[in-house]
Amino acid sequence: IFSSTQQMSENIKRFKGIRFNPEKAAIEKCAAPPYDVFNYGDPLDRKLRSYPYNIVHIQKPLGKGDSMYKTARKTFERYLKDNILITEKKEGVYIIKQSWQNNRRTGFIATVKLDEKYERIRRHEKTKPGPIKDRLQLTIETGLNIGCIFVVFEDSERKVTEFLKSELRRNKPLYDFRFPENIRNRVC
Repeated sequence: IFSSTQQMSENIKRFKGIRFNPEKAAIEKCAAPPYDVFNYGDPLDRKLRSYPYNIVHIQKPLGKGDSMYKTARKTFERYLKDNILITEKKEGVYIIKQSWQNNRRTGFIATVKLDEKYERIRRHEKTKPGPIKDRLQLTIETGLNIGCIFVVFEDSERKVTEFLKSELRRNKPLYDFRFPENIRNRVC
């Protein structure tokens, strides 16, 4: 991705993931689409909330004003206490492969350093102030960055792609589940 290991280490970092414990929660019932693709009270929202450990309870908490962010924090703390969520002992990068019909995509989940001018990573949309304030308040209250952001990068020599694919073949997935839309997700 970067021309040197030094440059990569300055921009892409490992992190200690917090993930659902497969011994306590059914991962396929814990996953939810991005918070902004469904509304409070709609059929999808009701379905997601019907499972007590769905991420929606933290990602899109119920309540009004600041109380909803406190609800998210309390839910997060309870999931940790009850071992529903577990914190990795070591820092790492997660590899994910999604496949559906004749389509597939492979990528990784890591932290990335942003620059103030958005020259390395460019914004893809004009986000309104309300959602920015909402997500920032959720992050401040919970200490979590819940939603992954898709980033496309050039890999003309396919070095990253081939490395990710070999790691997926070499390692047993932490999770292997399907979204309701029949999208298979393998994460290691």
